[in-house]
Amino acid sequence: AEEYVVLGAHYDHLGRGSCGTDTPDDLVCNGAGDNASGVATVLEIGRSLAADPEPPPRTVVLALWDAEEDGLAGSADYVDDPPVPLEHTAVYLNWDIQGSNLSPALADITVMIGAETGGPNLIAAARAATEDSPLQTLALSLGFGDGRTSDHNTFAAASVPTVFFTDGTTPCYHTPQDDVSTLDFDKLGQQIRTGLALTRDLVATDDLPE
Repeated sequence: AEEYVVLGAHYDHLGRGSCGTDTPDDLVCNGAGDNASGVATVLEIGRSLAADPEPPPRTVVLALWDAEEDGLAGSADYVDDPPVPLEHTAVYLNWDIQGSNLSPALADITVMIGAETGGPNLIAAARAATEDSPLQTLALSLGFGDGRTSDHNTFAAASVPTVFFTDGTTPCYHTPQDDVSTLDFDKLGQQIRTGLALTRDLVATDDLPE
């Protein structure tokens, strides 16, 4: 119970009138894909774990970040003054943009980044979590995926093993058109199942990330 698995996503977006729009009378940046979808993933995984008949062996922390859009400030504050010790944090899992498709041809493609930060045990666990999904999950290294900055970066910089789940940024990214109607809920459901499978593995495994 004194080892921690942290699940996180950012809930902030760009507010009103601060993102580009093709519709002058629509100024609210809804952020459905970026990143209500990630928040929903964390909450649904937490709800599923809470419904299990037995509590997980390790403690699970659900962390929803503010100010990701302002330089990862929320997660950086957590890392600077953690409520649970970072040295006892087995892994941080991050979701930022889920249920999104760059094109209809890529509806079965998603991405996970950085599993190598936890060594071969985390690579194997992350790969196993994707095996039962109809989605093709492309595994990228933290360095190769560095163009997709999100809250996982603050944990990786603090030497906490991390896996970051994401989809590509669609044309509605950072616009008022990032609305719920753009989300692929079948894909999002599969991504939640993958995240739940990986979390269940990591809260119980003897082969912790390194």
